[in-house]
Amino acid sequence: MSNNPHLDADIEGITLEIGKLYEEHVDSLRRFLRSRIGDGPPDPEDISQLAFQKLLERGSSADISDIGAYLRRAAWNLALNERAKSATRTRNEPELRLRLHTDISSYESPVESVLYSRQQLDIINDALMQQSAVRRRAFVLNRIDGLSITDVGRELGISRPAASKHVAKAMNAVATALALADCHASDAL
Repeated sequence: MSNNPHLDADIEGITLEIGKLYEEHVDSLRRFLRSRIGDGPPDPEDISQLAFQKLLERGSSADISDIGAYLRRAAWNLALNERAKSATRTRNEPELRLRLHTDISSYESPVESVLYSRQQLDIINDALMQQSAVRRRAFVLNRIDGLSITDVGRELGISRPAASKHVAKAMNAVATALALADCHASDAL
């Protein structure tokens, strides 16, 4: 927690609000995506997660008159972006393979960037270590290993909705921890 109890309460309130909105809208959002893109790619479960992540990044949703419409628009835009990225990767794959074999010493990050990245990873790790083993594994399988929500559920032997909830709650915990860390950093300045 930060030294600012009002800020902590705001972050906790946003987290609870997003959780409620997730429970209320995730099923209809998945149905919407499946009606548009089928089972993917991109995976409707993953796009749903990203849409809620966008909502979480906004902070409060008080100024959004129709949350369902906002989420559908965000999800559709994310799906279109993922399809475009996939097409670009496919087109550029030969060039990327060539670049991988070039000298990368000129692309090294500055020391400050590396230290900041390590701090962020420590925060993420701490947040994940506070989660259950199943939730932590679901997050790693989806966000690190790149498995779809369906594959995460299959890998863990749980239903797709259960896998989706585990990933969403882990993402929420990570986002909250990162937001609190940013608050601590700005309090220190």
